[in-house]
Amino acid sequence: MLLENGEIYAWGLGTDGQLGNGNKNFQFHPDLVRGDLMGVKVSRIGGTTDTLLAVSTDGEVFVWGQNEYGQLSITGSDEPQLFFPLRVPFKLGRVVSVAATGFIALFWVVLDR
Repeated sequence: MLLENGEIYAWGLGTDGQLGNGNKNFQFHPDLVRGDLMGVKVSRIGGTTDTLLAVSTDGEVFVWGQNEYGQLSITGSDEPQLFFPLRVPFKLGRVVSVAATGFIALFWVVLDR
């Protein structure tokens, strides 16, 4: 759930890191997504069942959740699950939207000219 203030809250099953708050079990109540997103205002979220992405109002990308197919390896991690959001460590331009499938993470970029 993305709030107007840019915070993200998650609940449900967390076995693949999709809650983004370190909880690996079932969570019944919404809890703040943490990691590199702490203090960052988010403008968009996207993803699939267990691979999630967020875009900040500054156009930075953050990823977490399932990484079994290397879809989040852009973070430099080869862990099969990322239990906290990580900032993508390079600037792509101003990212405007994100999405994911079971195997792929996608970014829509507006290039700064």
